[in-house]
Amino acid sequence: MKFKFAISDYKNSNVCTISFFQNEEERKNLEKLREFADIEPLDPKTFDNILKDLKISDLGNFKIKDFDEVYERTLKIVSDKKIPVIFSCNHLTTLFSVGICDENSAIMVFDAHADLKDFYESNYSRATWLRRLSEMIDAERIFLVGIRSLDEDEKEYLIEEKINFLTSFELKENFENSLKKLNDFLSSFENVYISFDVDVVENYIISSNYPEAFGLNLFEIYKIIENLEIKKIIGMDFVEFKIESKKDAINLINIVFQFFKKLRF
Repeated sequence: MKFKFAISDYKNSNVCTISFFQNEEERKNLEKLREFADIEPLDPKTFDNILKDLKISDLGNFKIKDFDEVYERTLKIVSDKKIPVIFSCNHLTTLFSVGICDENSAIMVFDAHADLKDFYESNYSRATWLRRLSEMIDAERIFLVGIRSLDEDEKEYLIEEKINFLTSFELKENFENSLKKLNDFLSSFENVYISFDVDVVENYIISSNYPEAFGLNLFEIYKIIENLEIKKIIGMDFVEFKIESKKDAINLINIVFQFFKKLRF
């Protein structure tokens, strides 16, 4: 099954969606996302056709035994001069897909959690992936958006390594200053990779694997994306979702479409 909005063939596309899974539960989750993700292409605010200049292909679901496969398939899409849009139920996927980024690329992570634990189930997991990444690159290239759940060790590491961040409370209570902080950060980079963990929003909007209170709402997400001064998005992923109803898929794809508006070729 393909996304209904992915009507281009791979050769002629400029955007390519792809999904990764490890088990049957994740595969079914991805299938439900594609089945339910049927929305109109017009922007809810301007009524402009979001998909007008996009040629989107969908490579479907891939079962992975080794996360290195994520990097290899993502790199192939980029090498073919397309923007990869990745869907996965596990945020660890991002540690491998961001391998496409060079030193001139920022990594902007929307997430309720810091994901900076040194160990959680293993050294490489959905809760440690950003710490592993920050050990591999200049941590000041990372910006965490909407965080509100972390432990004392993560807090200390976040500050010591000078990782940029905004809490959901800062975004809600002082939007203009928060937006300036985001755009001042983005101004230093030619490219940005977007990673969007759905638990950054309230759980009633999109069901997630690890829900947290005090999240952002859809209107706030719309305003943040609308006002981001991004030069070029080189890749995106959307992770940690649980498609329990059509509502989950519709709201997730609405957010994806808002990021589509920021794509430049």
